[in-house]
Amino acid sequence: MSKREKYDKEVIKLERKIGVPERFSLNLLKSGNDWFFIIVLHSFIEAVLTELITKAIGRDELEDIIKRLEMINKIEYAKSLSLLCKEARRFIYKLSEIRNNFVHNIKSISMNLDQYVKNLNSDQLKNFIKAQKYGIDKEFEINGTKVERDDFIKENPRIAMWSCGYSVIIEISMGIGIEIEKQKLEELKMIIVKAVISDMKRRTSK
Repeated sequence: MSKREKYDKEVIKLERKIGVPERFSLNLLKSGNDWFFIIVLHSFIEAVLTELITKAIGRDELEDIIKRLEMINKIEYAKSLSLLCKEARRFIYKLSEIRNNFVHNIKSISMNLDQYVKNLNSDQLKNFIKAQKYGIDKEFEINGTKVERDDFIKENPRIAMWSCGYSVIIEISMGIGIEIEKQKLEELKMIIVKAVISDMKRRTSK
């Protein structure tokens, strides 16, 4: 079993605990339009965050109460309990902001993330890129070509958001107790993300 297969398998265990189909996290990148992608990614991360907080406090009977909390409150609980790193929290905050913009405006159902990014002013774009850095190296290669992280995020916002989301899911799976070696986290983030990014770039270049 390769490292990627091993880590995918551990995330599948978390998916089963949440009650979504196997490989839900991986398949989400290629599922639906960007409106669907944002809504579902946000919902899934919210579900696994509920699971993380519930397990951390050791009170399964409080799951329904925690489930009804707003995402921002769950992030604050995770911060207070030292359950998520700063980069993961920053990404979830930004994901929630974008999700709220999309879901509260029916016109957004036809908007894609490329358009969203193009409409950002310089400060907004800077904050967007900063929030998408978790799980992506500052510089990496795709099919032998060096790629700068900030440029990649700006040009491929959906792939970047998915890679950050997947890294957050990995971190949460560790917090819940799934057996992934903590010292392998940085390596783990890029093993899957690089493979998927490379695959997606090959598809779009055809």
